[in-house]
Amino acid sequence: MCGIFALFLNRPLRQEDINLGRRGVRLQAHRGPDADGEWLDGPAGIYFGHTRLSIIDLSEASNQPMQRDGTVLTYNGEIYNYRHLQNDLKQRGTEFQSQGDAEVLLRAWQTYGEKALDRIDGMFAFALRDGDKNYLAVDPFGEKHLFVAETDDGIYVASELRTLVELLEPEPDTDAKLWTPFLALGYLEIPNTGFKRIKRLPPATLMRIERGRIVDEREYWQWPLGEVGRGPVAPLNDSDLDRIQDALATSLQARLISDVPLALFLSAGVDSSLIAALSSRVLGEKLDTLTVSFTDSQINDEAPRAKKIAEYLSLDHTTISSERDDTNMSPNGLMELFEQPVESLTAFSIRQISAAAATRVKVAITGMGGDEITFGYGKHAHVFEKSNFYDQPEWARRLSGLVATPLSRIDKRFDFIAHNVGALDHERLLAIKNAPTLNWLRSLPNFNAWAKHSFPSMGRSLAADSASFEIESQMPGLRLLSFDVASMRESIELRTPFLSRALAESVAEFDPRAFMAFGQKSILRRILGRFLPSELADSPKQGFVFPQSRFLNALSDEMPRSTPFDTPLVQSAWQNRHEGRGWSRVAVRLALLSTFLERHG
Repeated sequence: MCGIFALFLNRPLRQEDINLGRRGVRLQAHRGPDADGEWLDGPAGIYFGHTRLSIIDLSEASNQPMQRDGTVLTYNGEIYNYRHLQNDLKQRGTEFQSQGDAEVLLRAWQTYGEKALDRIDGMFAFALRDGDKNYLAVDPFGEKHLFVAETDDGIYVASELRTLVELLEPEPDTDAKLWTPFLALGYLEIPNTGFKRIKRLPPATLMRIERGRIVDEREYWQWPLGEVGRGPVAPLNDSDLDRIQDALATSLQARLISDVPLALFLSAGVDSSLIAALSSRVLGEKLDTLTVSFTDSQINDEAPRAKKIAEYLSLDHTTISSERDDTNMSPNGLMELFEQPVESLTAFSIRQISAAAATRVKVAITGMGGDEITFGYGKHAHVFEKSNFYDQPEWARRLSGLVATPLSRIDKRFDFIAHNVGALDHERLLAIKNAPTLNWLRSLPNFNAWAKHSFPSMGRSLAADSASFEIESQMPGLRLLSFDVASMRESIELRTPFLSRALAESVAEFDPRAFMAFGQKSILRRILGRFLPSELADSPKQGFVFPQSRFLNALSDEMPRSTPFDTPLVQSAWQNRHEGRGWSRVAVRLALLSTFLERHG
């Protein structure tokens, strides 16, 4: 894992450009403390900088930027099938000067061009100069990131938004229409950032740059969703489970390749427990495990159960108490990580456990992506269970909502119909995520137009739309960003076996309803039940979640004032911040937005 910085200017490089590039590399030193380097083509206005966290081939031969026969690469990530690709390329006569994955990526591009992206199993973000052509690319799921600033002088690229903000001092975007989606989602939809003229490259995107301007941008892969059947849904049989287990085990095996020590971030949830079981019982790899304990919060502490799972599998286990954390758990603390509003309190936990892990390992395996790939969130199960309500025609649901709204003031059992079912087609997912704040959200500028654009009625069930939204928007926009930024601040690489094209395509062979109809995470639970007793396999999902109540209670009682929204609107939400999860989340988002605008105002 590494940090990259690049310039593609519309003029020759000046010394001040080179100095700025070097500052960009230094600002990302935490992403790669083991080595750094640069390459430049002054007349063409190109600068590549790189800071390296050495994981595969620890020798200087794999340092970057890397040059081979007219191609130059600066790359962040891991190509897990690099050995297989290397063997194929060697059979074609390609010679290698290193044993790492960076050179394999470079040589694969030289051999296959853009089609190399379809041969790669990995997480990556790279800048590449091939002759006089320039490219940027990110992996299919958005595990690794590139932020791109378009300026009068050309294109500036960095692994972290914070780097571009410090170097360029860009103007924050104060348009309320940009921040309406943030208040509804808790993150800015890709490609948006909080700054004018800075964007984030979407997942599975290849961009081409010429003379300091973007000339082409295309999506090279789309996440496949299985065909939603009609009529009764049948559970997957043992042979079906075998196919999914085999695909996951194959993905895991590739992600265990490392020239440095690695460990598993183990919660008591199904996803990471399954990774622990597969590595131990199927692959014969005994991973060290780490978990975090929130001993001072009101949430369920997963540490004792995680320890039992590790003991059952005979794994070396370490528990870290959240009381030992010294990070700034506040809006300013999140801003210091992301440099824009991101409602990711989990980032505190990821950074904390990464800091503890960094004393022992450079790489950690996680269960991230399991819920998205196999539709395992509680909201998926909820939407499927209530599909008879959610998939009714809009007019019928609206009528039910109108009847239930006054009744809900008397009897809370009518809340579900009033707040969730009664929403318009394009509001249904937002209502589920934010109940009971939907009426408040409707008052935000451009809310209706944005929701219609982002949540169009596509004639599918809401369960299918919910599955697509989680993996295509929320996972890359919120969760994967948090995992990368928080862990790399402590120089730890996170890998997830669930984010594999082959696994996604394997899951897509089946009716998505089979994953939702028989209980939350039913498929992964059935596989896990092959390795763990029921009292360990059936534990509820919690994960590395920082308690929202702890964060909210630490906020000042003073209402956030630096927002682009009308004061009465902000005041009404702030006054209700202790009236349930929906209102508390809106309050946290308002506090983050206000902190951001004060920081960059």
